[in-house]
Amino acid sequence: MCYLCHLTNNIISYMKKILCTLGALLICAATIRADEGMWLLPLIQKMNAKALKEAGCRLTPEEIYSINKSSLKDAIVQFGGGCTGEIVSDEGLLLTNHHCGYSSIQKLSSVEHNYLADGFWAMNRSEELPVAGLSVTFMERMNDVTAALEKAREKALKNKVEDLEAFYSGLKLACDIYGVDIVGGDTSASMTGLCISITCIGEGEKGKVVCRSTARETDLVCVSGDLGAAYMGLQLLEREKHVFRGEKDFQPDFSGKEYLLERQLKPEARKDIIEMLAKANILPTAMMDISDGLSSELLHIAQESHVGC
Repeated sequence: MCYLCHLTNNIISYMKKILCTLGALLICAATIRADEGMWLLPLIQKMNAKALKEAGCRLTPEEIYSINKSSLKDAIVQFGGGCTGEIVSDEGLLLTNHHCGYSSIQKLSSVEHNYLADGFWAMNRSEELPVAGLSVTFMERMNDVTAALEKAREKALKNKVEDLEAFYSGLKLACDIYGVDIVGGDTSASMTGLCISITCIGEGEKGKVVCRSTARETDLVCVSGDLGAAYMGLQLLEREKHVFRGEKDFQPDFSGKEYLLERQLKPEARKDIIEMLAKANILPTAMMDISDGLSSELLHIAQESHVGC
């Protein structure tokens, strides 16, 4: 079965040259001896250029492998979901292993035409069978990411072990307060600083669980806590950070602003609200925490409950 893909003009013209030379090499294959070991393409110029020339290869190392320029490596493609394939004609004829195209052959087969058992040969373009959704991927360029990885490593090293231990201690304290167990945990390097991802799993008593999707028209909207307090705490931290830049032995001034800082640095779930509502025998129609702003969360509740806007 044939799989065809479109090649850009510059690759097609270059492939004609490569294929002609490759054809000459194949004709003379009987006179070429095998060489043991693996030749690494990125090192072919440095380690194998002389051996290639002595063996009669008319392709230069640069024509065989060039990181970001057209070369023989561009004939190798990613086929479908991960297999490799090779372009062998200037019209995009592609070869790959049978198991790589097995599912596509199966899709094209039928009771009348069992291509898996009988095979298929297209004698011309009009007889070719298109495979819906099948594609190949060409590598456009390779970038050296060493500097980016080193930068990420430097940032990761700034987060000392003591800092991570302090974080886990605070997390353990919060879990103890709310009766939650910590299960698992992993750390990895980051290019942008500290990022925390937490998944909470639990269960509630049947008939007492309140969702965001059960609001009703004409419901009264109630908010607990101070809107904007956490944001003001963030503004304070950003202000002191700006002042701190370039200063030595700097001590931030947060006197009288402890409440705002706690709302930003130590947010707490309002268990007291749940207990107060239970004591008053009140079950809200819908509830949701406010993390992105009041209007945003109201929109979420309205959309999930299919009311209001």
